[in-house]
Amino acid sequence: MCGNTTGGTWSSTWTTKVNALYNALFNQTASQARAYYNLYGAMYSNTVSPISYRGKFHTGIDMTYSSGCNVYAPISGTIKGIDRTTWGTVYIEKSSGVNIVS
Repeated sequence: MCGNTTGGTWSSTWTTKVNALYNALFNQTASQARAYYNLYGAMYSNTVSPISYRGKFHTGIDMTYSSGCNVYAPISGTIKGIDRTTWGTVYIEKSSGVNIVS
């Protein structure tokens, strides 16, 4: 389910725009889950969690990868570690030497 601060659904205007963008990029249509998954804070779980995103945006992007998979990002850097106790904090060292914690 896609969510926003108005009750958990996208407006038809945004749905049309996202679908058009996906089609322009990949020359195909996609399911809602596939087309919307990595939008900034757009997806949330309906399950009960310690953070309880139910019906709310969060400022992260949820990704799931298996061990050993490549992760591609818009900036160069090296993932130096993760902290599973803080729900996905990732420590990245950029090639410029500046550290990012997200």
